[in-house]
Amino acid sequence: MKDHNEYLKAVGKYFGYPECCTNQFIHNHGEQRLARFKAGKGTGFVPCSAHAKEINDGDITLESLVINREHKFAFPYVNKNLFNEFINSLNK
Repeated sequence: MKDHNEYLKAVGKYFGYPECCTNQFIHNHGEQRLARFKAGKGTGFVPCSAHAKEINDGDITLESLVINREHKFAFPYVNKNLFNEFINSLNK
């Protein structure tokens, strides 16, 4: 896969992240950056500004956003071997 944005979209989908969160991550919109990282709780998933506000306000949970996850391990866990296999499949 040559397009970096398409690569990041594929990774976001693989981990079950909402498209709005992946798009904001790709385009690096700095809106509410600190709040977004706080809402991600060190998991590596950085929600978009709207979801970060809902998480930080206690209206939703970070975990509730992760749906249709293709990775076999439950959020926030990642098996590096499985992830590497997925990455390699993108490069074919």
